[in-house]
Amino acid sequence: MEHLQDTVLKWTDTVMAIIATYGLQVIAAITILLVGWVSSRWISGLLARTLSKIKACDSMLVEFFASLVRYAILAFTVIAVLEKFGVATTSFVAILGAAGLAIGLALQGTLTSVAAGVMLLIFRPFRAGDSIEAGAISGTVKGLSLFVTELATADNVKVIVPNSKLWGDTLRNLSANPRRKIDFSLNIGYREDVTGALALLTDIVNADPRLEQSPAPQAIIAVLGDAGLKISISGWCAASDVGAVRADLNQTIVTRFTAAGYALAVGG
Repeated sequence: MEHLQDTVLKWTDTVMAIIATYGLQVIAAITILLVGWVSSRWISGLLARTLSKIKACDSMLVEFFASLVRYAILAFTVIAVLEKFGVATTSFVAILGAAGLAIGLALQGTLTSVAAGVMLLIFRPFRAGDSIEAGAISGTVKGLSLFVTELATADNVKVIVPNSKLWGDTLRNLSANPRRKIDFSLNIGYREDVTGALALLTDIVNADPRLEQSPAPQAIIAVLGDAGLKISISGWCAASDVGAVRADLNQTIVTRFTAAGYALAVGG
């Protein structure tokens, strides 16, 4: 029994000595950690709210800079906590550098996407809400991070694209310019009343209020084909109206041509 009491007393003395030696350091480290965590969230939120008020700064840049500031504060917080326990931060940084090099060699593709994400954020070839095409990929931009870009397709399917694919391919931004040209064609036979067909097409495109009158919409004979004439129809409208205008014109042309007795040829 006395031996057990002596053991308990020794352990108690040891624990008290540890608390006396490191207790204040532990409390200080926990305080630094809590302050750093709260500060990172508060400062990143404040930065996000401030940047959101700037018209030239879109949501992608707001999210990027807010995340960057938060993780930078957390990194300094971790280093400060380690210093409280006497860890040599210079050695720690050197170890992180060596580990980063090894990880970088193993994840070259991922780092390429990170570099591409930085370039996309700097040059901003598109913004959130823009409709883009890159190779076989197309959709509306929902968000951009350092690694990937999130798109929504026309049928509202979520697509995650590595930034390296967007940066390394030819990219078409369908929303960058406020106006776009609609240009499509149809074919009619040589036996049809070409003059009447052109007049009807001109009336159809001029009747759509979404098509601008300067330059005026037009319908012209583009190609004299083996099976018939190819008539080209073109006009300018707002970029956001291109899909709706094209679909409505197709429907109207087919309906009015059929009603007028015109036969559309298979080839031009």
